Amino acid sequence: MPAEDPMGIRVPDGELRAWIERIADELCLTVNGQFDHLVRVEVNDDSLEKLQMLVNFVLDHARRAAEARQEADRLVRENLSLARQVGTYRELGHYRLEEIIGSGGMGEVWRGRHRMLARPAAVKLIRREALGIHNPDRTISRFQREARATAKLRSPHTIAVYDFGVHENDFYYVMELLEGVDLHTLIQEDGVQPPERVAYILEQACHSLEEAHRAGLVHRDIKPGNLHLCQYGIDYDFVKVLDFGLVKSFQDSTEPHLTEDGSFAGTPAFLAPESILGKRPVDGRADLYALGHTAYLMLAGRQCFESSTPFGAAMKQVNEMPVPLSAHPGVKIPEALEKLVMSCLEKDPDRRPPSAGDLARELRHSKLAEAWTEDRQLAWWERWWLRHGGRKPESDDSNVADELLNP
Repeated sequence: MPAEDPMGIRVPDGELRAWIERIADELCLTVNGQFDHLVRVEVNDDSLEKLQMLVNFVLDHARRAAEARQEADRLVRENLSLARQVGTYRELGHYRLEEIIGSGGMGEVWRGRHRMLARPAAVKLIRREALGIHNPDRTISRFQREARATAKLRSPHTIAVYDFGVHENDFYYVMELLEGVDLHTLIQEDGVQPPERVAYILEQACHSLEEAHRAGLVHRDIKPGNLHLCQYGIDYDFVKVLDFGLVKSFQDSTEPHLTEDGSFAGTPAFLAPESILGKRPVDGRADLYALGHTAYLMLAGRQCFESSTPFGAAMKQVNEMPVPLSAHPGVKIPEALEKLVMSCLEKDPDRRPPSAGDLARELRHSKLAEAWTEDRQLAWWERWWLRHGGRKPESDDSNVADELLNP
């Protein structure tokens, strides 16, 4: 039976190697033919340029033939492995996997559907190979921590986890399937956002974070890619906070946020200074710092601190003060919103809003979000769907791969 790889390409079992080998053989035949032609060429001054061209041709195609054979070996190994996994995973617990919708460093995200309820879902697969060889238990713990922590949260603005488990040493968990766009993509494609929309988004993100913080959890990786806008039932511009994979309790948060290999846990462009230095306990105000950076990017169209390296970005978080939003040419922003965003970016956590709930109350008090009306939301989403193929989500099937896969 032909095997279907996760990208939807049907490859007959046992034929992939033969297919690429044929390409390599044809290249070799071409090379040999040119060698035969080469030895028949009479060497004289007029033929030197032609000889040079033939030599270059032969060497180039010989290299390509060797590379083709190496690629055959690699693709055969990968294709057979994927084919076995796809066949195994087509039925995973109560869910049938339908198509791959995202992939990254930790594994894959599939569109799935509950076999009995017909409920769509996103199924995240964490492969054995992604666990690493140095400390796989740590990676396993991270996966379990993400699933359990997210499953405990009930805010409608936190992505819902339906199930998780282990299948043949690979880990998986099942979450709601979202339709829409993350803020990273939104900023890339749509640019600077209206202040009233930014306020509207921040209020909703605060709802998710406040619940997590009250439970003693810090998200630790708030960034545009982990804030998702979607059509949710009859609501537009509904915010979902994604990827609690780096979540940590307040009681276990005094060490610098480094991974096993010494890199930063989280995204340096959005890390709070106390998260980098590890000189004081990290609490929910670190998430507000990252949320402030996200708001800054939406309002100004640029990062607070730009650097070509993660370490450089982290050091700027510690040592440099951000330029006020209103100082950027062309940025027009209500004073109340600028004050709130800049307060989130204070180096000293004690100078930031005390909690996500306090920040949300200040935003509501400003009444800025009220100007982002339902009519404006609907008009924006209609334009968005038109630009992306004219497709609107159906009431029972929302789908977009989330940014949960890059560690």
